[in-house]
Amino acid sequence: MLTYRLLPFWLLLVCACFVGNSSRAQVVDSTLNFGSPLDIPIYLSGTFGEPRGNHFHSGMDIRTNSQEGLSIYSVEEGFISRIKISGRGYGKSIYIQHPNGYTSVYAHLSDFPPALDKLIKAYHYQRENFELDEVLTPDIYPVKKGDLVAYSGNTGGSQGPHLHFEIRNTATEYAYNPQLYGFAVKDDIAPTIHSVSVYAKDLNVVGPLTYAAKKVGSTYKLVKDTLYFNTDTIGFGLHTTDKMQNSNNTNGIYSLEICVKDSVCYRFKMDSIDFAETRYVQCHVDHCEKIESGSSVYRTHRLPGNDFTFLYDVQQNDGYVVLQDSVFHKIELSSRDYQGNASTIVFYVSRSSKSAVFKPQKMDFDTVFYHNQANTLSEPNIKAYFPEQTFYNKVFFYYKADSIQLLSGYKTFGPLHRLHKDVEPVHKAYTLSLLASSVPEQLRLKAVVARVDRKGRIKAYTTTHDGPWFTASPKEFGGFTVLLDTVPPSIRPQNFTNGSIMTGKGSLRLTASDNLSGIKTYRATIDGKWILLDNDAKNSLYVYAFDDRCPPGEHIFEMVVTDDAGNTATYRCTFRN
Repeated sequence: MLTYRLLPFWLLLVCACFVGNSSRAQVVDSTLNFGSPLDIPIYLSGTFGEPRGNHFHSGMDIRTNSQEGLSIYSVEEGFISRIKISGRGYGKSIYIQHPNGYTSVYAHLSDFPPALDKLIKAYHYQRENFELDEVLTPDIYPVKKGDLVAYSGNTGGSQGPHLHFEIRNTATEYAYNPQLYGFAVKDDIAPTIHSVSVYAKDLNVVGPLTYAAKKVGSTYKLVKDTLYFNTDTIGFGLHTTDKMQNSNNTNGIYSLEICVKDSVCYRFKMDSIDFAETRYVQCHVDHCEKIESGSSVYRTHRLPGNDFTFLYDVQQNDGYVVLQDSVFHKIELSSRDYQGNASTIVFYVSRSSKSAVFKPQKMDFDTVFYHNQANTLSEPNIKAYFPEQTFYNKVFFYYKADSIQLLSGYKTFGPLHRLHKDVEPVHKAYTLSLLASSVPEQLRLKAVVARVDRKGRIKAYTTTHDGPWFTASPKEFGGFTVLLDTVPPSIRPQNFTNGSIMTGKGSLRLTASDNLSGIKTYRATIDGKWILLDNDAKNSLYVYAFDDRCPPGEHIFEMVVTDDAGNTATYRCTFRN
């Protein structure tokens, strides 16, 4: 079985020298010879670098046939250098440091082999915490290539069983596209081009304009092969997606380039990501379109505040095209996956003052914020400070205080402060302070700054107060107000009640949730001693698997949950094991 896991990657590395075309990305170092993390062929449900809301996907998601519990193997010798356990994000994950300068990461795991599981539980009980982030020295848990290190799962933020797998530079922590290191995937399906978007560089116009693409033979075309615009400088965006064999998932692409008059003027390739820069995905794709429709429209032009250093290997005029009357520019946009399968669309553009496709926009704004300087907002009931590099472009900012409709179940204080458009991307946290003088002094610790989105959904932020001023640090625009959180969390046992006989049940299962500020801490004990509750945050589920800390007999179980506003709930019962 070990041979089955390792040989396909060796063969793929050799074949890469003879098969493919010049567009295909090349393996960085074929001498590395990493093994496979799984016993099954690799098919992907998520590709490296694809846009994921406010970050780039930093690894590849390997399908596990909708199953949990598949064996996961170390791809090279080394040692487990980090164990990270959380109810969110990567869920249960391990990091293996290798002597070749790389670290492999395995996330959303369900379980571990006995020796490693014992070590992890020892850390849990030593810290008395489910959340772990332990750094290990080389002598604690060394591994050989092909050693069983975990079992696949669906923990953390995972939306279905799979293995999230990464290759990182050990020294820099940069994440690399695993396919650059021999983790090749069978794929002969070219990306799909859905539409072309055109943006006027002048922000004082309506845009973007979107043109549907249709496939004709092996290429894509627009309904009209020549487009005319009444503005001097334009940029493009491409709504393009990719699929691969044996997967129904729609994935991100590997590279995109724009040629103007047959000369490449802008190109990106998804080879590596610096986690400190991953939020730049909000200007790499059209963030407004991503929020509105869920579609990833990749920009082929660079916004002024886009300081991402990794992606772009060709940039001329930041990807923008300067138009002139009666001069026709041939535009060729090419979308590629890692295997070099490409889809291309070709059309022509020119300037024409007679064309009125871009119409001047009525500017309703209070002030202009700039990406390369700090900006402030100061009104009688609101103060905000936006650090330098908070935005990606000029923002024609407006503010309005609206009367707030009753929010079912919540006590509101003050107006709904509308800060600009909720689809406008924000790169870093800013400081927002709201005045709510009507909050009783004795309840100020229970007040939270909250955002109400267009669908009425509420998001509360960790809040501090200075007298009647309440301060939070959002990373988005929208409607904000001050709400009061005096309701403690809710705790609901799922498979037991007071006096239950749990013999043969295997575990205690509970759900715990909070109505506003969110659960900050929880603690569970049996007979006064801390026990490990496995947390599945996406399902608000907490599970204690019976072990030697709960011998046969009658016991007292207690769980205490506290939310971010300091409200506490306690559930206590007896049971027999």
